[in-house]
Amino acid sequence: MRLTLVLLFIFMQVLTPTYSGELNQYSVEYYKGFIDNKYEFLMQIVNNNNICSGSYYYKKHKKPILINGSCDSKSITLEEQNDGKRKTNKAGLNKFIGIKNNDNIDGTWRSADASTVYKFQAAKIMPNKAEILGDAKGQYYLSSISGFYGANSMADIYKEKGGWLASGSSISGGMRKGYLFSLSKKEKKILSSFKIVVDDQLAVNIISEEVIIAKFPYSEKSVFSVKNISREEDDINRIYEYAKYDNFYRDRLHIATSDEFSFSNYITFENTPVDPVHAVTVDYYPGGFEVSIIDKQCCGGTSLQFIRR
Repeated sequence: MRLTLVLLFIFMQVLTPTYSGELNQYSVEYYKGFIDNKYEFLMQIVNNNNICSGSYYYKKHKKPILINGSCDSKSITLEEQNDGKRKTNKAGLNKFIGIKNNDNIDGTWRSADASTVYKFQAAKIMPNKAEILGDAKGQYYLSSISGFYGANSMADIYKEKGGWLASGSSISGGMRKGYLFSLSKKEKKILSSFKIVVDDQLAVNIISEEVIIAKFPYSEKSVFSVKNISREEDDINRIYEYAKYDNFYRDRLHIATSDEFSFSNYITFENTPVDPVHAVTVDYYPGGFEVSIIDKQCCGGTSLQFIRR
């Protein structure tokens, strides 16, 4: 799969609960703080059995920086990750080293070569949805599509070096075999036209060929509007699972689950068939959106990733 999965654990949503009933101990915590008493930042830490990931960004720039490392109830050691554009210093990467005291963290931010060391302080917060979408205002363009249907066929469509490529795989003779397939000029045009815009009113707009195909005005809570698929028809609880979430789904800001608009006229590529009856979920993570198409019939689905420019 060529999805930009590294962005799945980035920042900026309201606190989600610790899932103490699961085998793994999992929590998501959010902090606001200052480096050197003047650089304000927001940070998300996803803790999975004390293996931690997440991101932070400076309020002034709003560009997420990935972090990972270790953390527990007493301390954190989180290292910035190379985003592929910055050169990694031979001495390592910038890092946060801190001590937890209840809902606060105090420590140091250190440059990779330790030539610069700043103190930082951070306090656990529950940021509001308006703050999140306010920081998210802008345009996000389609970067990849991943589709599957049944237990057999899968496909990826992704942008690479300015052009669109497509590949698929299916099981034949008990083995999964991959192949490439071509996209028409019309299909490539549709792909390049897809974008999500968070406007000044904090509405989330999905656009194709300059036409708004779905619009979610700002609301205090996430939208669940599924009218054409009953709970009984969603027999494996793929769609109605989202009915219980109020804005946040683990490390994501959940905008909406809806079946009031259709992707059938837009996603018609080889190996990405879309059931005419389907629901769509829209989720935000800093730097991007994911739109998931959940077919009424088991068990197909398609995921679209949108990356900020």
